[in-house]
Amino acid sequence: VRLNLGIFILHMALTAMFIALPLQLQSMQLEPENHWYLYLPALLLSFLLIIPMLIIAAKKELNRQFYLFSILLMSLSLIAMALTEQSLMMMFLCILLYFTAFNFLEASLPAFISMLSPAGAKGSAMGIYSTYQFLGAFFGGILGGVSYKLLGNSGLFLFLASLMLIWFFISWGMHNPSKIRTHTLTATIEDEHHAEQLTEQLIDLKGVLEVVIIIEEQTVYIKVNNKTFTLQAAKQILVKAE
Repeated sequence: VRLNLGIFILHMALTAMFIALPLQLQSMQLEPENHWYLYLPALLLSFLLIIPMLIIAAKKELNRQFYLFSILLMSLSLIAMALTEQSLMMMFLCILLYFTAFNFLEASLPAFISMLSPAGAKGSAMGIYSTYQFLGAFFGGILGGVSYKLLGNSGLFLFLASLMLIWFFISWGMHNPSKIRTHTLTATIEDEHHAEQLTEQLIDLKGVLEVVIIIEEQTVYIKVNNKTFTLQAAKQILVKAE
């Protein structure tokens, strides 16, 4: 639920921000046909910046920490946009920080959904996730238009920054997804009783969080804590059951 709300807020804020940002740049005497001078370098540099972030988060199992840091970074960049009225260089830095945080979250959220979704229901989880993503973009257009009319450029940026802080507190209690993995194994499963026996044996293994067996597909889904789970032990159980 936290991740679905996260992608909703992320895309809602992005759509709303790009209602106000072009108008802010125009007020800073940057013509619309030249806006790409800021957007393109910031976008390309942000891709370079997130590479070490993704590598460190994965290797050091700091996905949760980098996730929360990126939400705060987006909030700070939006606050800085609200306070920047003259300096294009400062605005470029704000856009760079925003895109860096956005791209890290955009890359991480579907990976986290895949890690944390119920065993055997990854497809359904990704479908729900995609629905929240597109709903976020839809409501972002409405929110951006209304907020810009009522609050102006700076007010819209500050309002979006407050949404990021709400998202941060919603996400604070999230478990670190780095340690969770889902393994898909094939097995010879005779009937429902046989499936229940295998489930009981597998769930007793150290590190196993959830087991789902699909008899029709002869498939076993095992969600585990990868730090304590031994895949070979699960395979031995399935081989003995054949």
